[in-house]
Amino acid sequence: MCNSKPAQWLIRGAGFLGGLSCLPALARGGVLVHEWAQLKNQAVVHFDYNYLATGLLWLSCALIGIAAAVYAASRRSLYGLALVIAAASGVLSTISLPDVGPEVQMMTGVTRLLGHADRSLALWDEAHGRFPESDAELLDALKARPLGEGRLFAIGSRGLPYAVRLIADANGPYAATAPSSPGVFVYAVRQDSGEYWLTVTTLDKPVAGRVVFHRVAGDYLNGKLWVMNRTHRQDGQPQKGFIE
Repeated sequence: MCNSKPAQWLIRGAGFLGGLSCLPALARGGVLVHEWAQLKNQAVVHFDYNYLATGLLWLSCALIGIAAAVYAASRRSLYGLALVIAAASGVLSTISLPDVGPEVQMMTGVTRLLGHADRSLALWDEAHGRFPESDAELLDALKARPLGEGRLFAIGSRGLPYAVRLIADANGPYAATAPSSPGVFVYAVRQDSGEYWLTVTTLDKPVAGRVVFHRVAGDYLNGKLWVMNRTHRQDGQPQKGFIE
C-alpha cells in the first residue's frame, strides 16, 4: 500500500500503459470474430482456421488486461496484482500477436505443401530418371503428397480439393493469370522433362481474399513469386534440400 502522490501517479501511468498495450489484442480478437460471423452468413472462400475460438481468446485476454489496468489506475493505493495482470496481458499480446493468426498459418501451410510437392517430384525423378511430362504422370507423382493431405481452404463448410495444372515446354515458372481457386499447383516443365518450376495459388487474405500466386514473405502485392525449381539429379550429385 502506498498513498504518496508520486506513487499514485506512477501507478495510474503504469495502468494506462498496461491497458493501452492490450488494445492490439482487442482489435485482433474483434476482427477474428467478425470474420467468423462473415463465414457463417456467406459461403466465401477462406483459409480453414478456428476464427471464433481464437478471436474469443484474444478478446478475453485483452478485456482482462484492460479491466485490471483500469482497476489499478483508479485506486489511490498500489494494487500490485492488478498491475501484474495488466502488464502480463500487454506483454503477451505484443509478443504473440505477430506470430499467431490465420495469415501466418496460411502462409506456413501453403509453403509446406509446396515443399511436399517438390519432394514428391524429386522422388519421381529418382524412380523414372525424369520429371512427369503428362497430366496423368503429374497426378500420380503428387497423389499422396500434397494432393492427399488435409485441405487448407474451404468454401462454406466444404473443403476445397487441391488440383494441378501442367505447362509443357516451359522455360521458366508460369506467372500469368492465376487459376480461379486456391490450392492449385502449377507445374511448368522443360521440353526434355529435365527441369521444372512449381508454383501454387493461395489467398491474399484468409477470408474472402483474392486468389493469387504464393509469394515470398506473404507480400502478395510486391513480393517475389515463390517458385520451387529442380533439375534432374545425375548419379553422384548431391540432392537439393527440401522444405518440410
